[in-house]
Amino acid sequence: MDVESEAKLDGWLKEFSRALSAHRADVVAEVRDDVEARVDAAVRRGAPPGEALARALADLGDPAALAVEIDRARPPAQAPWVRSARALAAVGIAAFGLSVAWHVRPWSYGLQATAAAATCLLLHASFALCVAPGLVWRRNALFAPALGLGAVAMTLALATLGRGSEATGGGALPLSFGAAETTFFDLELARSSADDLAARTYVMAAVLTLVVVALLALLQRPRQRWALAAGLVAAFAVVELPHRMEERAFREDVQRAVLALEVHGRALDEAASEHPEDETSALLAALELSYRGSRDHYVLRRERAWMPSCGLAYDSRSRRITGHD
Repeated sequence: MDVESEAKLDGWLKEFSRALSAHRADVVAEVRDDVEARVDAAVRRGAPPGEALARALADLGDPAALAVEIDRARPPAQAPWVRSARALAAVGIAAFGLSVAWHVRPWSYGLQATAAAATCLLLHASFALCVAPGLVWRRNALFAPALGLGAVAMTLALATLGRGSEATGGGALPLSFGAAETTFFDLELARSSADDLAARTYVMAAVLTLVVVALLALLQRPRQRWALAAGLVAAFAVVELPHRMEERAFREDVQRAVLALEVHGRALDEAASEHPEDETSALLAALELSYRGSRDHYVLRRERAWMPSCGLAYDSRSRRITGHD
């Protein structure tokens, strides 16, 4: 807006502020943001700034009457301890969500692991947005919590559909929650049920992504919207990047180990012993890969650096990498 329009808007807002009984700073800032958004939209359509401002103020009506209407609609001011409690709750929920995502991410491998971590992070982010104080929502502030609660209900409904898949094979304990569920020695893949579980994980991640995007879009102030979006991206990067780099290093080391094993007679249809040649054993030790083999095939494993209770495994028969806890 030009200088004349800014002065006109400031005068209108001063009159509006004097008529308010409470919440002056927040309400005036919210109304200013709304007027500026309307003016910017009209200017983009070709209207002069002065005319666009006049139309926006005309739509709002008399400032004193608008102040009375807002005073009737807005709830009483919250006590400082209530705002502090909401802030602590929002920070606690967000931190807990980040912790859950960090612990869930190494359970599996690849895109399914990414989707599982994102689901945990976004679910807690939707709760945190609904309880955080100081956020200015568009129009009806009750709509945002209702949307968050709807997201939780939808997520719980989807979660109940995620029945565990059954691995087939030689009766060994399953390496659970991988890209496909596997058994340790036989490693026969239950592809259909595992793919079904992965699909549900992707659906949950997609639904929660849409919910959080909708919540951010309901924020009145662009600065708050972009700051929270940047915080979510940064939190996701903190969880995803270390594990993604670890998985890339594992793939490269497995390629080296597989080449050495095949050169020394450990092709998929060979090998009668349970341990590779001494030279290859030294390479596996240097790469920190554990080896288990049978006549049919072998498995290479490594513990996660960020969570030793979880690991990565490569199966020579399926030529796939999976994660396990």
